[in-house]
Order: sequence, then C-alpha cells, then structure tokens
Amino acid sequence: GESSFTYNGTEHVTAATAEGLVNSDKCGLTVAGAAANAGKYTAKVTDLSNKNYKLPATGLEQAFEITKANPTIVKAPVAVENLVYNGKAQTLVTAGEAKNGTLVYKLASEEKYSEALPTATNGGDYTVYFMVLGNANYNDLEAQTLTASIKVPASSSSVIASSSSSAPASSSSTVEPGSSSSDSTTPVATTTL
Repeated sequence: GESSFTYNGTEHVTAATAEGLVNSDKCGLTVAGAAANAGKYTAKVTDLSNKNYKLPATGLEQAFEITKANPTIVKAPVAVENLVYNGKAQTLVTAGEAKNGTLVYKLASEEKYSEALPTATNGGDYTVYFMVLGNANYNDLEAQTLTASIKVPASSSSVIASSSSSAPASSSSTVEPGSSSSDSTTPVATTTL
C-alpha cells in the first residue's frame, strides 16, 4: 500500500490486499497502526475476514510515514506607512496572520525571531524578516523580507531666521547731557553806534 501521507488531521494507514485467493473469493484484511500525526509508523495486518484463509507468517508489516503539512500565511505583514522620526520607538510593520503556525519577526540586525512586532527609533530603512514557525504537524515556512522606513524631518534650525535683520535698529535719539535740545545758535551781539 501507500507508504507516505501528508498530515491533514485525519488518520492514515497503509492499505493491504489479500493475494492468492481462489474462485474469486473476497477477503478483507484488518490493518492496525493507523495514526493521524506526522511521524514514522508501522502498519500491521492483524486479521482477515474470510476464515477459509490464514495469514502468512511474514510480510504482515509495512512502514509508512505521515509528513508535515505546510502552514499558510493568511495575511502578510506590511510596512507601516509615513513613519517620521519622533525620538520614540515606533512599530515598523502591521501584524500578519498565519494558519497552522506562528508568525514571528526580527530585524536584520537581530539574531532571534519573536512574536513581538519589530520597532525602531532612528530614521532610516529597516529590513524586517518574517516567517511562520510550524509545530509537530506543520513545517516552518521560509523567511521573507519587507522594508520599512522612518523618515527624518527637515532640520528645524534652518527655518528660524535671524531676528536682528527684521527688527528695527534701535535709533531712539539720545540727548547728550549738557546740551539743550533746541537748535542752539550762538547769539550774535548787536552793537549800537
């Protein structure tokens, strides 16, 4: 019978057929060792339905395997748009969704994946890796990447103009002490002859 199945949540076992029957007799075989989870198993013929026959001494066992299935990404994470540096850590991607596995993330600079969404503070482009971790019945999915960016705002110092040029020059005419403010023309002495 078939010796490899892919996990699907139901039990599998190899099928067995009886050979050497006469007069088109029918003979069903009972096969033990069915399993549902991924792994390596042995199926064994334990009984037959037609009492005119007996089980052979050998050839009653067959190894079979249930291989892991692949999980699926239901919704891929996407980069958060329009991030601008604000001095605080900001989340770089929206959460994705996986079926039959756990979606995990990491930045290129990090060693380990985590379920936590990656964050960054400084302006720049960040490569975010994401993958699905499987389990006993599901494979891990290969890592994928996306790029998220934090923009740096234009430097605010160039916006403030120097205030001395726009303010009027201080030209309050100070009167110096010892002089009168009226036009002091020296009196001319008039001589009478």
